[in-house]
Formats: sequence, structure tokens, C-alpha cells
Amino acid sequence: MTDETPLFFKIFLVVFTLIALVGVLPSSVTLALLGLVVNLPPPPTSEPIPTTQQQLLHIVRDNFQAEVLDACARRATLVDFYAPWCGYCKQVAPIVAELANAYAAVDSIAVGTFDATKNNVNDLGIALDHYPTLFLFPQGCTSVAQRVEFTYGMPTVKKLIGWMADYANLSDPSAIRRFTRTPSLVDTKAPTVDANAAPAGEGGRAGGKEEL
Repeated sequence: MTDETPLFFKIFLVVFTLIALVGVLPSSVTLALLGLVVNLPPPPTSEPIPTTQQQLLHIVRDNFQAEVLDACARRATLVDFYAPWCGYCKQVAPIVAELANAYAAVDSIAVGTFDATKNNVNDLGIALDHYPTLFLFPQGCTSVAQRVEFTYGMPTVKKLIGWMADYANLSDPSAIRRFTRTPSLVDTKAPTVDANAAPAGEGGRAGGKEEL
């Protein structure tokens, strides 16, 4: 479709396409077709895969399989799913970065971030209803269905370390527990999460949250 195409005709095609396709094709396909009609760029699906990684992993849709699921054979990975405009995400970001540094010498645990506004999280089989969302993919997991969400109020480094000690390894929790309770990581014994305790924060979510 050229720039000379009358605007009313473009609008007609958009409306017709919506009527014809809504409920028939997947939303991603519908959006792509609409983009062709009105000359819009396609919706983002993934940021470029980083050529190098820092201690805090930069996880995108196209390297999620390699950095998270495939890596479950040798380690657990905590992923902070966030949005840049989210105020609570900005509060949690330095905590997640500090956690990554705390585990710098621990090969069996990794920490990363995932910008959910620039990467299609639905392609991964994950549904988000608030930001930030902290998911732990335990060592030994084989699918995203085995992820564990942090739901114990506003996270702190010590709180996350204690929580991960209970959930980070599906086959041998004591292996992770030994790492997370060493004096080199925390100055006091990491707390143990009481499985019977009511989650803190509204709705049991991680402290404050931005609903989607």
C-alpha cells in the first residue's frame, strides 16, 4: 500500500480486517497483518541477543531457552520480569543487581532481568499480570511450568537468599542451602521461609506492584 492511498480506504481496510480476523487468528498474526495494512512496524518480539553477559544476566526472548531452561541442568536462575515505566520495578532493580553480585562465586545460581515491554513473554508460555514479577526457575526444572514466584512482600537480598534456599534445587535443596547460608554471602544466617505463613503484601505479591 502506497503513501498515496486515501486515508478513508486505509481506515476501511483496518476495520474490515478487525471484523474478519478477531477471534479467528492468533493476536500476534492479526497485529502483524494490521501493521502491513497501515504501514506500521511489526510489534517487538525480542531484543537482540547480548554478545556478552555481565554478572546480572540480560535475558531476552530469543536467549531465554539457552540462559534459563537449558541452563536448569546445572543451575537455578532468578529472573526479574519488569517494565521500564514501573515505579516498583525501579525500587527492586538495585536489589536484584545486589543479589547477582552476592552469587558471583556460586555457579549453581544465576540472576537476570527480562524487559517484558521489549520481549514477547507470551511466546515463552508465561502470563504476567503485574510488574515486577520475580520468577525462580529451579535447578532441575524442565519447563516454565515449574517456575516459582516470589510472593513474600517487598524483596530484600537477605529475604531472597532465604527463599531461594528452599526452592532453588528440585532434586537436592540442601545443596543450595549450603551455598546460601555461607558467611561470605550474608552477615547473618539467612531466614527460612515458613511455608505456612501468609504471604506479605497485597494479594501475596512482591510488595508494591503495577497491575497490567
